[in-house]
Amino acid sequence: MTSARTWFIAVLFFFLTGCAVNDLGVVSVRYFENDSCYLLARESWGGYLSTSPTDGSLTFGHTQRFMVYPKPKNSANLTVNSLLQHPASYGFHKEVAANQVVLQDMRPFAWSEKNQGLSLHTNPYKMGFTAGIEARHIVQLPRDFDGVFIFHYYQDSNTVKAAVIQSSTAK
Repeated sequence: MTSARTWFIAVLFFFLTGCAVNDLGVVSVRYFENDSCYLLARESWGGYLSTSPTDGSLTFGHTQRFMVYPKPKNSANLTVNSLLQHPASYGFHKEVAANQVVLQDMRPFAWSEKNQGLSLHTNPYKMGFTAGIEARHIVQLPRDFDGVFIFHYYQDSNTVKAAVIQSSTAK
């Protein structure tokens, strides 16, 4: 009963204060997939603390983040020519449950973040304090990556399209 009570108190605290830590609290977390990638979308109002090495920060205000992770195995029928001829094929139209996606030990290939308010960044890609509105879009491929990575971010509609093709399937 103690663990249930602790869980209830933690959820009540996050809800009443408008705070979130990673995926707990007042934060919207959604997962999407296509043939070659996963997309993690987070949005939070209030205080948001991220302890991820990729986007570690503390934000008071509004934050919205998109992260693109490659799937461990690509579809064998996915080719560069098919992606370039049919760009809709690498959109994220299918939402998946959080328990179907395991991303703990993976680093995203690309991410986009928008912050409004006060932000303290504590990650390898940005250190420091920001007050106001900021947007960052980062693409970082592993040194040993051999293949094709396609990334489109549409600011007007707030949508992301991405595809990863490893060298064994790149044609």
